[in-house]
Amino acid sequence: MTSAQWADTAEHRYLFHPKSAADANVYLVFGKNSAAQTLFWRRKAGSGLDTNEQTYAFSPAGPADTWFCMGMTWNQATPRLRGYLYVPGVLPFTEQFDEAGSDVDPWGTNPVDDYNTVIMAGATDAQEWAGDGAHVAYWSRQLSKAEMQHVMVL
Repeated sequence: MTSAQWADTAEHRYLFHPKSAADANVYLVFGKNSAAQTLFWRRKAGSGLDTNEQTYAFSPAGPADTWFCMGMTWNQATPRLRGYLYVPGVLPFTEQFDEAGSDVDPWGTNPVDDYNTVIMAGATDAQEWAGDGAHVAYWSRQLSKAEMQHVMVL
């Protein structure tokens, strides 16, 4: 993303946004927050349930035109949510948050079984990612911190 796009406060810019066909309020999203220079991780498990969201603000300014990698895991039994970020040459692999989650319920149906599930956009017609995208990986189990580091850094 360009410096101007990192400074944009008009809209979110979604990098990864899978949803569930059972309920459009069951989703996971990563990307740029509507706050300038800020990334966000968000998970919601249904209508009327809490939205779990965490953010990371770059200071100084974010890495315009620089590759970065975001990751997130959650545990329904505990419940915990953990988020990770790696920006080569700017930020080493870091656990950005390890938080108790609320309403971290099961998805119930295949989370990518919905026509609105998109990569690098918030919907089929809005909140597009404004940079390049490379790899996306999705596991049906919680990865450990070491596994996340291996996937994100290597």
